[in-house]
Amino acid sequence: GVTAVPNIYGYRVEDYERYVSWLDDLGDDRPVALAMNLQTFRTDADWSGMAMPALAFLATALPADLPIVLTGPSRPDRVQMLHRLFGARLHLIAQNPAQFAQHGALMTNDGRVDVHARREDLFARNVRYLNGLLDQPATSEVTG
Repeated sequence: GVTAVPNIYGYRVEDYERYVSWLDDLGDDRPVALAMNLQTFRTDADWSGMAMPALAFLATALPADLPIVLTGPSRPDRVQMLHRLFGARLHLIAQNPAQFAQHGALMTNDGRVDVHARREDLFARNVRYLNGLLDQPATSEVTG
């Protein structure tokens, strides 16, 4: 069979508490990972007011060996925060490396930089840039 990963959704921390309870009830039959779509948290207010409380809760409440697949984040500060929260169990899916390359741009700490280069070279550099944000040591601000 194909391994499936449940994509969790919620509006309040209480919604995510139910997911943690569900995982506890499943015991050894829990999923191999969880996924969460963060693409809709575009504004700083939505990110800090809705996404971060849920993510901080999940970082401490989920089993330490359970991978989490997060879709959407590509801002350096957000990627680094997610890495601090989840460490090696973070798996990030972002379309920005491909989209920037398609439009002749590099991802940088200062944002988008338009350059003249081959798309495939830009894509490779953008992926390396995003991956580099995850290469730094992940010391959790939540767990110490």
